[in-house]
Amino acid sequence: MSIAARQQVTGFADLSFPLCSNFDVALANLGNAIKDQGRTQDSVQYYRRAVKVNPNFPEALCGLVSALLAVCDWDEVYERKPTLMSRVSELVNKQIDDGCLYGAGTLLLDKPPESWLEIICYAYNDWRPEFQNRWLERLRVFYLPLEQRDPTLSEGSFMIRLVEKLMRKMQRKWYMQIANESAATRTVVRPTLQDAALYTRPALPSRMIAPAVPTVLPFHTFTYPLSTRQIRLISHRNALRISQTTLSQMWMPQHVFPPPPVPAPRLKIGYVSSDFNNHPLAHLMQSCFGLHDLTRFSIYLYATTPSDSSPFRQKIERDAEHFVDVSSWKNEQIVDHIVQDGIHVLINLNGYTKGARNEIFAARPCPVQMEFMGFAGPLVSGWTDWVIADPIVCPPSYTSGDVWRRISGKDTILANGNANGPVTSNSRATDFEGDLDPEGPRDDWIYSERFLYMPHSYFVNDHKQGFRESEEAPFSPTNQEELWASEEQKRWLARKEVS
Repeated sequence: MSIAARQQVTGFADLSFPLCSNFDVALANLGNAIKDQGRTQDSVQYYRRAVKVNPNFPEALCGLVSALLAVCDWDEVYERKPTLMSRVSELVNKQIDDGCLYGAGTLLLDKPPESWLEIICYAYNDWRPEFQNRWLERLRVFYLPLEQRDPTLSEGSFMIRLVEKLMRKMQRKWYMQIANESAATRTVVRPTLQDAALYTRPALPSRMIAPAVPTVLPFHTFTYPLSTRQIRLISHRNALRISQTTLSQMWMPQHVFPPPPVPAPRLKIGYVSSDFNNHPLAHLMQSCFGLHDLTRFSIYLYATTPSDSSPFRQKIERDAEHFVDVSSWKNEQIVDHIVQDGIHVLINLNGYTKGARNEIFAARPCPVQMEFMGFAGPLVSGWTDWVIADPIVCPPSYTSGDVWRRISGKDTILANGNANGPVTSNSRATDFEGDLDPEGPRDDWIYSERFLYMPHSYFVNDHKQGFRESEEAPFSPTNQEELWASEEQKRWLARKEVS
């Protein structure tokens, strides 16, 4: 009987099962499966055995650290020499350095720089000689022999970021064309062959494969003593993988997705989340979706998980103007539905959290895409334009745009007439306008996204739920034990919604 079969029958893994005794991959996988069941304490022994068999096995080492932190075993992680956390930091550094080689030589084998330059100029609608020279200066760096290149310039990262930037430019051109048409034609666009030719989606080189990602997950960086650059690159490498796998799908059209009609009169806002259930995000935001001004906004919710029939899900479904359960749909179907709904602003409520469908955003179905609430760190992706936050939790000085302005100089930008200035001694060939290369060596910024700052706090909280009192007769505890028991009962009822 297999391990999975034994565990399904007994509820526990067979500790004496011989095939796992010295097989590091099987031990780590078993630890992952047990941890996913919520039995984190039980998973520790399997991760520890895997690390003992292979001390340099990344999945086992990171799994062990994550499990130990979850059960508050600080001693083994931080105190014993050499500490597990120091080994994880060394592992992250090595994976980050190795990742710089991703895509090396791709451009040289794909097409000459002049061909890429033509695509860039068409997307920007800018054919000035100085503009072409600036971009040729960037591109030619990657046509040098490998031994003459700066090894810290990641060609794969540059290519994915470039293609995503050009996709945004092409979509904007299409939107401007729609905006100039008469009101009678402002409907959801069904692309014609002419449209496909005018707004062709720049394609990634066919030789590019999915990049490797660091073993440490973006969500775990909140509790690891990593540098700003390490945190930034862990998120960025995950974003690159999502982008590459999405943009290489057979269902992606040859053209960029058509933009929505001009708002007439309401702006359409879409929220995508796997957490419209009994989840902390729903606890906090359950009332938010019904509080929009429907004279100005039309609200669409796309749920990527099935209903758990909890009061949170029921309230969100009841209050939402449009609620679509897309939990059984493929990414292609969800993207097409969003396009046909004519969504202007698409908001990601997941980020790098469990259940996320970031591939939807990587396909770029909307001209403006944002992130809110679900993930408290940087996404460092080409498919996130804005993050809704406040200047306390996300200071402007930690954004690539702010750092770029400091090192470029406002006078230089104004003198050039646009933000796409030449490569200077303070910048890299892979820096774009207002967008520094995440692969760069700087350790003074973490967010590549731009921010929409709320005046006080970005954090949504359902105050009615927080202060709801029981409808039963008031209870007057006579001692601390009764008070504690009463509070525990009230909180249990609030979580389970049992009357």
